[in-house]
Amino acid sequence: MVRMDWTSYLMSGILAILLSWMTTACRFGNEVTPAENPDPITGYYLMRPQRVTLFVKLHTETSSRQGVHPAAQVPSPIGDIISNPAAAIFQDGLVFIGHSVPERQIDWLPTLLDEQLGLTTNGNGSPFIAWEEEKCLRQHFFQGSGLIHQDQSTSINGLNTRGRIELDLTFYHTFAGTETFDDCQTSLQAISECYQNSAACLGETQSEKEQMQTLQRERFEPYVDAGIIDLSDFIQIEAMGYEVSYE
Repeated sequence: MVRMDWTSYLMSGILAILLSWMTTACRFGNEVTPAENPDPITGYYLMRPQRVTLFVKLHTETSSRQGVHPAAQVPSPIGDIISNPAAAIFQDGLVFIGHSVPERQIDWLPTLLDEQLGLTTNGNGSPFIAWEEEKCLRQHFFQGSGLIHQDQSTSINGLNTRGRIELDLTFYHTFAGTETFDDCQTSLQAISECYQNSAACLGETQSEKEQMQTLQRERFEPYVDAGIIDLSDFIQIEAMGYEVSYE
């Protein structure tokens, strides 16, 4: 197994999750570009988060802990991908849902579309080294279902929408040892130390270390702020994620 350097670790978030989907589709740029033959789906849609539920499963506990998070602040990475309104592009039976802010580098959430405008998404990234311990692997998963409603057109932030997208989406990632869960305790302890002090983070320069600390805080801070884990719990995290409902 090849050791991941800090740059690979930093950039492997959403790209890892979408890898299997995006190999069959192209990046669409920073804004919705009408097709030569406009389809009935592509455009902007209201996508309003209503509820965000956090969950964490510790290795030492049989059930997961749950907490709430402000709906207006959907955690990374989904909060970085989907905006309101959201851009939706239809191609080859898939709808790519992404950020509508121009001049911003974006990724997309790919979803299958059926004849009744139902949406289904389900994917995962390849396992990769969680930190520097090769026996500890982290993996991303996402799944969800919803519906495109073309029953209300409006204008928001200067963009004309074609309706709204309803979507219940779950995103989570797991930590697993190649032999036993204890294989991950060294990595999770290192993540905890980086979370607290940038000097403990991976990176060759202080700037790189600070970027790594920012990444860890974006990932773990919602759960700490919600009071469902504290720093002493980091070494026992087996899975963590959230459910978000858009209406």
